[in-house]
Order: sequence, then structure tokens, then C-alpha cells
Amino acid sequence: MAESSGGKGERRPIMVHDDERDDSGSLKQELRRLRERLREERAARLRAETALAESEERYVGTMQSALVGIYIIQDLKFRYVNPTMAAFFGYRPEEMVGGLGPTDLLVPEQRAMVARNLQRRAHGEAGHPYEVTCLRRDGSRFDAMVWGKGVTLDGRPASVGTMMDISTLKQVQRRLEHHQAHLQEQVAQQTGRLRRTNRQLQQDIRAREEAEAALRTSEHRLRGLINATEDDMVMLFDRQLRVVVANETAARTFGSSVAALTGKRASELFDTESGDNCQQRLLSVLSEGESRRLERLLADHWYDINLCPVPGSGGRPTAVAMFARDITQRKLIEQAFERSKEEAERANQAKSRFLAAANHDLRQPLQAMSLLLGAIGFHDLDRRTQALVGDMKNALRVMESLLNALLDISKLEAGTIVPEPVGFPVQPFLEHLQSQFRAQAAEHGITIRIRPTDAVIHTDPVLLGRILQNFLSNAIRHCRGDRVLIGCRPAGTGRRIEVWNPGEGIPEQEQERIFEEFYQLGNPARNRDQGLGLGLAIAKRMADLLQLHLGVRSREGVGAVFSVDVPGADPQSRIRRPHADRPATVARPRGQGAVLVVDDDKGIRAAMGRLLELWGYRVFSAEGGEPALQLVRRHGSVIDCAFLDYRLPDGWDGVTLYREICRLADRTLPTTLVTGDTAAKRLREVRESRLPLLHKPVDADTLLQALERMHLQK
Repeated sequence: MAESSGGKGERRPIMVHDDERDDSGSLKQELRRLRERLREERAARLRAETALAESEERYVGTMQSALVGIYIIQDLKFRYVNPTMAAFFGYRPEEMVGGLGPTDLLVPEQRAMVARNLQRRAHGEAGHPYEVTCLRRDGSRFDAMVWGKGVTLDGRPASVGTMMDISTLKQVQRRLEHHQAHLQEQVAQQTGRLRRTNRQLQQDIRAREEAEAALRTSEHRLRGLINATEDDMVMLFDRQLRVVVANETAARTFGSSVAALTGKRASELFDTESGDNCQQRLLSVLSEGESRRLERLLADHWYDINLCPVPGSGGRPTAVAMFARDITQRKLIEQAFERSKEEAERANQAKSRFLAAANHDLRQPLQAMSLLLGAIGFHDLDRRTQALVGDMKNALRVMESLLNALLDISKLEAGTIVPEPVGFPVQPFLEHLQSQFRAQAAEHGITIRIRPTDAVIHTDPVLLGRILQNFLSNAIRHCRGDRVLIGCRPAGTGRRIEVWNPGEGIPEQEQERIFEEFYQLGNPARNRDQGLGLGLAIAKRMADLLQLHLGVRSREGVGAVFSVDVPGADPQSRIRRPHADRPATVARPRGQGAVLVVDDDKGIRAAMGRLLELWGYRVFSAEGGEPALQLVRRHGSVIDCAFLDYRLPDGWDGVTLYREICRLADRTLPTTLVTGDTAAKRLREVRESRLPLLHKPVDADTLLQALERMHLQK
């Protein structure tokens, strides 16, 4: 019986029958089973939720600490990136999520491709790994491998994937590919070398076999050939320097037979002086395996000896072959040539000394004559006398030009001419040359024409002027027409200045010789009005000094063209116009002061003293060093300047005297050296002194210009 609750808290008993009691028990059991199952399910659910939480925690931790980048992209924007992903680009995760998209972090040329890949992933297409080049926050680049797949996030398509920085891998891969290519190349090269070596080895083997066969065949021929050689001495020495093979010529040379000569040692064949040397050479050929050549006197004959190593089977020399040719006749010719050469050099030196002495001795009286003519000009002369004085001056000028040609040769030999190259325009330079020769050309009825040019060249204008002066002088002298043409045309990177004249022309076989000293065409009588034949020789030497090329073209009966090639200059470079060499116009001077004149020639001292006195100067003159120093001791305070001859008696020279005068006067005295000496050594000594130099004969205008320069120096 059970109780049933009634109203108002009453309990009423419930009557339960036996069958109802059985049903109630089953129900309770079922309820208990349900409760038990419910508890198990709740426990399982709790365990599942705990595991899910732990799994989520592990997943999040894994994503956060993963070594690869992990991302979720939706609508081309990052929805999630792990720290590794952000670190690849130099950002923090929160800076990338929602604000940046994948195309913002790629090089421009890959952005469209990646956007298409994301769209295909979002539409369910399977993803494949691919490489991209990414941009870091600082602008640097790195290579990455990307893989992704399509997912649904919040009901919309998205892409989840991973990224790996493969920059190091790519570098390693590139190095590996480079090394692999290099290795393959080396393998190919070594394979090629091995193949070539193998082929060469096979060829060497065949060649050696052929050579051995040929050697055996030629041994017999060699002996016959050696014995047949009559002009040369042939011997073969073994390692002990014993003769193993010799020909008849060798046997005759040593006064023996071939049989008797064979087996002898080298020490038995040569005398003591030459024997030691020959034995030493033979031993060096055996040890070093290199040929030697020497000349030796054997049995009263000179021989040109060649010692050649003869290699054995191992490649090392086992014998020395000696080939000796009798050169006694050649030696006699060489000795005669050397003697002739020495005699020619002595004769040339004697000629130079004679020319220098003659040049000096001729200049001395010409100097006095020039000064005396200058002094005569201060007197009133009638017309006839003036014409006579003019003729004397012209004759003196011709002689001076001849002597100056010799002086130019001496200067060039002495090396006292130092080029001073500058840039300058050609047109005014040629116009100046034209003005110099206008009067001379007019006397011959010739006009000098210049083809206009705007060229600029770079060289020494004075030396170039001397070269072209010789060209023009020859052109006027040999012209058979009414004009001479000067032109300038391009030649490579420089310019070529040419002088054209119609005339007889120059035979082709003579065109090289015209640049030799003292060589003249068409002057067999040696007319001095046509010079000494030194003009073109001087031009050639000056061109060599300037490193310029001279040329000549000519046709007989038509004319000739002389040319000189000159380097060009930049038209915008700093240039100067070459100045004229004309002496300044000199008025009759009225000098004041005292001049010291020292010269060992009495006539020159008298002429120069007379001229200086006419100019109003007080003159102190001396013939040598000691008299000059005595004048300086007495009158040094009043002497304003000095003209000193360079070559003076009693061992004095002008440079030494100048230094002693300055020491006695206790001041630097303005001084000009005057000399008629053209010896190369003297010219170098004068140049080294840096004192002004006048070459005799000196005319009155030149002397006055020197005085003016010394007054300016004072």
C-alpha cells in the first residue's frame, strides 16, 4: 500500500495491487538506468568540453608558436595571422589583421596572380603550394612558399593557409645550382682533357714507335752525313766528354784522323785557356739540357761553336753535339770595320771641332764689323756711302745666316733647345709667316697665299715657325710660278700644314736625301746665296724634337709639297697667339751709366766701346778675367751692367767671371753673355747658368735691346 497526497496536506493511502507493484518496480529501475545514463552523458560531455578547451588551447598555442606563418584571409583582408606570419613582414599581428591584405605585401608583378589564386580557393578549387616574392615593412624582399585551401568563416568563403620563408633555401638552392653547374663544367673539361690526353698519348706512342724506327734508320745516315760535312767541324761528346763521333773536318783541324780523334777527352783537344771554358760549357749543356753558343779561337782559327744537347731515352741529355764553323774571315772583316768605324768617329769629332773653331773664329771679326757698321750709322753719310754700307750689311746678313745654320745644328746636338708647347690658332700664325717672307717673295715676283682656316694646334710655335720658315724659303727659291700656297687640312686627330710651290720638282730617289746635312739639289757650284744645305736638316731635327712628322710629295716638272703634321688642340682651351720675332724699332739712344765690356778680341772691344760711347755710355773694357776684376774693384759702384764674352784667356769663362764680379760688387750685376762658340758642351754650360746669351755677330739693334733688358732688370 502506498500513500497519496490529498488536498490540504492530507495523505491518503493508495492501494496497490500486486501487478501494479511489479510495474512500478520496473519503472523505477528504468528511471535509475536513465539517471545513470544521464550522469554518464553529462560526465562525457564535461570531459568532451574539457578536451575541446584543451584542444583549442593547444591549437591556439600551436598557431601562435608555429615556425611557419599561418593566416586566414577573407575578402582579400587578413582575418588572422600568427606572430610568425607577422614577423615575416616586420609587423605585429594586430597591425595586419583587418588593415592589410595579401596584395599589399607582394611585389607589384605578383599581386594579380595571388588575387586570382585566393578567388579560386574561395570557390572550392584545391590549392597547390607556390612561390611568391614578398615586401617587408622596411621595403626589403624575401622569398616565401604559400599553401592555402578554401574554408567557410561566418557563413562566407575564406582561405586559410601557411607561409614559409624560403629565402635561405633559395640562396642555398642557387648556390647548389651554381656549384652543380660549375662541377658539371669541370667534369666536362676534365673529360675533354682526358680524351685529348688519351688521344695525345696514343699519338705519342705511335710517334715514339715511328721515331725509334726512324732513329735506327737515321743513325747510319747521320754518320754518313757527318763524315760528308766538309765546311763545318762536327763532334759528339758523351757524358764523360769523350769524342764518340767526329767528321773529317774535325780530324784535320786537330791534326789527326777520325779514328785517332774518337775516344779523346775534351781536355786533350783544347788549350788551357779555352779548354776550361769549353769543358764548362759542355758540362752545363749536359746538366741543364739547353743549347749554348760561343766563339773561340782554336788552332789559330776563329770558330762559331754551337753546343746542342742530345737527349737519351729518358729525355735527359746523354751527349753533346758540337757544330763549329770557321769564321776567321768574318772576324777579320769585323775587326777592319771596327777600325774604320773608330777612324770615322775620330774624323767626325775632328770635323765638329774644326767647324766649332772655324765658326768661333769667323764670328769674331764679323762681330767687330757688325758693331762698326752700327756705329757708322750715327754719322751723316752721302747717298753713295749709305748704299755701300747697305751692301755691306746685306753681305754680313748672308754670312750671319750661314753661321746661324751651323749654330742651330750645334744647339740641337747639345740639347739646349727645350720645346715649350702651347695651344694657338693657325690662321694668325700663318699670317705672321706670310708677313716675314712677303718682301723676299716680292723680289722674285711671287705672292704668298694662305688658305683660311679656324684650326687650333698644340706645339712650340717658335720651333714650328723655324720649320715652316725653311719650307717657305725653299719654296720661294725654287718656285717657277707666281705664287706659293700655304694650307692647313685635317690629318687624323691633328692638322697637316702644307707649303705648295710649282717648280722643277724633286726626283723620287732624292726625296729622302734632301733632309741630310749639307745636301743640296741644283747647286753644284755651292752658291752661298742658296745656303749651306742645312735648312731641311735643321727642320727635320726640330720636327724630331717636337715629335712631329715631316712629309714631302713631288712630281718632276710640276712642283713639290712640304708638310708637317701637328697635334690638334681643343678650340675652347686656353690658347695664346704666337708673338712675332721681329726686333723692336730702335731710336737713337741717349744712354746713361757705365757698361763693363770683357772680350779677348781687341777689335770687338774697340767696336763695342765706340758704339756704346756714341749711345752716351761710359765704357770699361778688359781683355780677360783678372783685368776685369781689377776694374770692378776700382769702379764697381758705378758699373750698371756688363757684356761678358764666354770664352776668355787664362782658364776664365763668362759664367765664372760673372759669379766673381757679383761677389766683389756684393750685388747681382745685370749681365749678358756674348759668344761665338757653337760647341755643344759650351752651349749646355751657358744654358745651365740661366744668363741671357747673344750669339756673335750681334748687330746694333740686338745690342741695344739687351741693354734695355738689363736696365729693366736693374
